[in-house]
Amino acid sequence: MPANSINNRTGTRILDTLPNYENAVVPLDKLTEYSLSFKNNYDKAFAFEKALGFTIANYPQLLTQVYRNLPSYKVVDKGYNNHGNRYQVVMTIDGVNGKQAEVLTAWIIRNGEDFPRLTNIYVTTKKGVKL
Repeated sequence: MPANSINNRTGTRILDTLPNYENAVVPLDKLTEYSLSFKNNYDKAFAFEKALGFTIANYPQLLTQVYRNLPSYKVVDKGYNNHGNRYQVVMTIDGVNGKQAEVLTAWIIRNGEDFPRLTNIYVTTKKGVKL
């Protein structure tokens, strides 16, 4: 599909890159206190550890790959809500255990801001589309 196209089957707007991805922000607590925390989100933490070997102890390696992969995968524009414009990027991540898995990252550009902020991240069976 060409840049910024519409998927005719689903009516979803597909973008080549996350808007202003160079300035993307990942609140560290989304990783350390939520997605990789067995205490606060057992299912996500278990999936990250089993599929890729990521835990709170090695989250910087996951974070580095997320930033590095952002310009390389297509983006699903999830539309606007009262807080801002929402986006999804599914990307292949290389685990510290030698395995690969698809990871869904969800982003928002809040009203009044011009940069994407991570809102969710988890291991998924969805497939990312590489540029």
